[in-house]
Amino acid sequence: MSFDPARMVKDFERTAGDVAAVKQKLGGMLDKLKVMKVSAEKAAKEKPFVPASKKHLLQLRESAAKRLEELADAAKIAEQNAKNRKKGGGLDLGFLALKKIGKDDKRNTLYERLGGDLSLETAIGMVYSRAVKDTRTRAFFEKNPMKMAMIKKRMQQFLTGFLGGRSQYDEDNLKPAHYYINVTDYHFDAVLEMFKEAFQSMGIHPDAVRDGMQRIGQARKDITAGCTVRMAVAQRNIDQDTGVLWSRMGKIDGFALIMDKVYELVSVDVRLKMIFKSYDLDKIKMAQTSFLGEALGGPKKYEGTDLATVHRDLGLNDYILDCFLMNFEKALNSVGVNEASVDEVMVTLEGFRSGNKGGVVALVTRGSSRGFSWTSQVSLTHSRSPSHVLDRYMPDILARERGISAAQKIVDGKTIFDRVGGQMVVESIVETMFSGILRDPRVLFFFSMDASRVEKLKEMMVMFLVGLFGGPQKYDASTIRKVHYPLNITDFHVDCILENLTVACELNNLDASLADDITEAVARARPSVTMGCTVRLELARKRTESTGTQGLWSQLGENKGLEAFVDRLYESLQADERVKHFFAGSKLEELKRNQCTYLKQVFGGTVEYDGRDLPTIHANIRVSDFHFDSFLELALREFGNVGLDPDAIDECIVLLETVRDAVVHPSLRDHD
Repeated sequence: MSFDPARMVKDFERTAGDVAAVKQKLGGMLDKLKVMKVSAEKAAKEKPFVPASKKHLLQLRESAAKRLEELADAAKIAEQNAKNRKKGGGLDLGFLALKKIGKDDKRNTLYERLGGDLSLETAIGMVYSRAVKDTRTRAFFEKNPMKMAMIKKRMQQFLTGFLGGRSQYDEDNLKPAHYYINVTDYHFDAVLEMFKEAFQSMGIHPDAVRDGMQRIGQARKDITAGCTVRMAVAQRNIDQDTGVLWSRMGKIDGFALIMDKVYELVSVDVRLKMIFKSYDLDKIKMAQTSFLGEALGGPKKYEGTDLATVHRDLGLNDYILDCFLMNFEKALNSVGVNEASVDEVMVTLEGFRSGNKGGVVALVTRGSSRGFSWTSQVSLTHSRSPSHVLDRYMPDILARERGISAAQKIVDGKTIFDRVGGQMVVESIVETMFSGILRDPRVLFFFSMDASRVEKLKEMMVMFLVGLFGGPQKYDASTIRKVHYPLNITDFHVDCILENLTVACELNNLDASLADDITEAVARARPSVTMGCTVRLELARKRTESTGTQGLWSQLGENKGLEAFVDRLYESLQADERVKHFFAGSKLEELKRNQCTYLKQVFGGTVEYDGRDLPTIHANIRVSDFHFDSFLELALREFGNVGLDPDAIDECIVLLETVRDAVVHPSLRDHD
């Protein structure tokens, strides 16, 4: 590409003009605020304003201060980014986002609709600025300046390509980069919230923000999968443990050494030193060694003060606990505890964060927005740990700063249930949502059942939502994970359900802020719904990556076995009302033969498929996700009928899932 000085000068002038426009707009906003202040003071003299409560007034002040801070951050970051680009000779698409785009051209890429390089860089700067202050995320983002600059640069590179700009980051690196970081859905949701608020503060068109957030949300599976799978495997090991972990840690002497290492790290950690100032560290260490030792399988019985009393006045939050747990993990690694055992210890310690008791995982209600974290996905009844330890010492020990429970979203003293208008409105929302779901090919497969079962499902959904929104508790939310574990429900499916829920709220004339709160509260159930699929298929994927498909190919019976499987599968396909129209006609035998050859290649055979590529074959067939899921269901059944074990079936599903996007017609995913 040739160098064009005139174009570069023009781009520089446009960027400078954009920043000037931003400053002018912010100046205008400040002028309006001053006018509003004068008007308010005048009105107060004529008729004094009496706030509903002191708390309400403080909330208004905090909201206004936050908005002004966001506007100031946007302008400051945008101006600095523009100066840096001008100094470095960088080009961008112009900082259109901060001009309050009144028109959103959906023909452009999301990258362009969100404002291009400078806009994205500004948003990332705002997000990072907030992430290092927010107790939910601070421990993950608070690094030395060089490390923070590198993280922001990589976020910029990834999001640029992910949103449709030039590719600068290999997306295949995203999962490995996060696999051993304990990033949960809770943390991911917090960062999504920050991006949304940043884009909104910058004045980006609401449609672009909505579509942009939906796209960014698709990175969830790669960022959180590692933690989800590792912790689920650790919990399974815990449930089967009979003192093995305690032995692997060296029993009493070994665990004492671990605790010595923990407190060596804590005593020099600038993030934690002030918490323990004026306290006797040796005394604290002795008590924690006794308590945690019993929880991790040791023989001693803790007889000290309960956790709630111990931590009541310390003002602990997620950030402080995250820092402590990070030091604990370092200590375990420093004495040579193996990776699987480290995960088991961290699962156990996480259980003390949220006030969970005796295997019943409850939503945090004391000032928390944590909701369904990954600790909601696992049972904390340890076979190696006396249940009375958990029953006695699992109250909420954190003084969280996020305000009221996200599950209830209290506004002006009213829960979501109160704000909605009671159970009848919830029933109307569910009825409207199901009318969309039953027409949505992306998720129809999971709701394709007889009418009586659909009605029962609606009733259960209403009971769940009523309790989740702050009404009477009539549904045991702890059963969600067990019910959904064997189903192949992914984040894609959950996003589709939430999309239908949002539309249902709009059709029931709920205001946008209430609809957002409803969607946010329901989204807290995501980990419990998707965990089974995530864990099973991720473990299957790792087995396939580490050992290849030779073992699977042998289980299938190689060429003859696969041919027998395809014969059985085609009998099922031709008899199934959902998909049989795809498997009829004069060319059926040719189709069957070609598909058999393709599957031999997929499952590890030596035969190479040399036919047309899948997108070309399916371009005019209009296969939807519903059809593809129906095909998978029949294939799964026939895999079992030919003798494959559950792990091998999961490996087959993982391999078949890789072709979904090549088979499903793109237009059938644009459900309206």
